[in-house]
Amino acid sequence: MTAQPLSTRSTAAAPPVAAVPKVPTVVLTAWKGGVWKTSIAVALAERLALAGLRVGLLATDAQQDARARLGVQPSDPDVARVERGEGVVVAVGLSGPQAADVLYRTPRRLGPLDLAVVDTAPSRRGMRLPGTLVVVPVFDADSARNNVAALLAAPANCRIVLVKTGSKLSASDWSREVDVIAEAVDRPMQFVPRSLRAHASVAEAHAEGRSVWTLPRRGAVKSYLEGVEVLAEAAWRHAGREESLPDLPDSDEDEVFIPGWDDADDE
Repeated sequence: MTAQPLSTRSTAAAPPVAAVPKVPTVVLTAWKGGVWKTSIAVALAERLALAGLRVGLLATDAQQDARARLGVQPSDPDVARVERGEGVVVAVGLSGPQAADVLYRTPRRLGPLDLAVVDTAPSRRGMRLPGTLVVVPVFDADSARNNVAALLAAPANCRIVLVKTGSKLSASDWSREVDVIAEAVDRPMQFVPRSLRAHASVAEAHAEGRSVWTLPRRGAVKSYLEGVEVLAEAAWRHAGREESLPDLPDSDEDEVFIPGWDDADDE
């Protein structure tokens, strides 16, 4: 006798996701690799810790580059705590389901947090965390097209901020590019006016596990950190802080900048 399969029953479509994380969350994501996403995530987490916050840095990619760039060694605990000024960065590598649990169901697994920064692998999935501040690096025309496709799936209760990380554009040209992306996605979004083109010394610091906030703040490094500072202000407000973001301490380095020499590797 021939076996007969039971018929399947269709269920109603799931309602739009309106969940919000248990802890205010900033997601660094892009549907393209090599766009300085992880560098920005680490610099942002450190800046917020320097402002006195307890920040969770969740590395959800397989390489867990964010932990290494923070200076965490492979032999360090799975949940590594790195002090920065009056605050701390709690760095942990998590899979997608584990990250969802920490953000939306059991945030106390990492101890009390003021804010979480999530570094994602290049994929559409990073833009699907509801109720988050989504920071999207736009490197070139190819990444812009990919990000548009991914942003179409972003939940309605996400706030989107675009950051230019590739070739430097004038403020007006970058504003027009953002308008094109916003029109394609059909939703409002914000952007950081200046390009975050990371100087070679930023990459070197991260490769050595040193904080970029210890670098001399001049030339291209100063411009990069000022861009991260804009994101830190947005994240600070997203965390519900009404007071101003505390200033950084003055740098001990001489801030004299010699054009054409200090920025020679950017030419």
